[in-house]
Amino acid sequence: MGVIVGYAKPVKKTRTREEIAAGSSIAIFSAGMAAGGSNSYAEIIINGDQVVTRHNSKRGINLVVLNGPDHKIILNDSYNTFSKKRDASARLVKDFEKIPAGSVIVAAVKDDASKNLSPAAKKIFADMGSTAVK
Repeated sequence: MGVIVGYAKPVKKTRTREEIAAGSSIAIFSAGMAAGGSNSYAEIIINGDQVVTRHNSKRGINLVVLNGPDHKIILNDSYNTFSKKRDASARLVKDFEKIPAGSVIVAAVKDDASKNLSPAAKKIFADMGSTAVK
């Protein structure tokens, strides 16, 4: 599942793409663990540029953050919150603390991201309005 959260208000919705009022086009594609091992992937396309591809996406949450005023990429990272190591959730929470208010948050999940997602990380997504991250 892909998630777009942030300040920007969609002005036009289609099945896989949303046009953002500031002029950016964002497309998110995600295939989770139900797609089966090597078939799972995440893709994030910003203004036609593949920022996260099927080949460079990693298991867990693939996150792209755009600067609010100009939609330039200010963060592109992944967090393997499926792994038993808790450091990915801690790193995600720490990175979110640095994101400027008004940024556009774009996330896509490859395989599974919820198995070891910490309560603090879940709260971040819930506070932004996500009902999918539980």
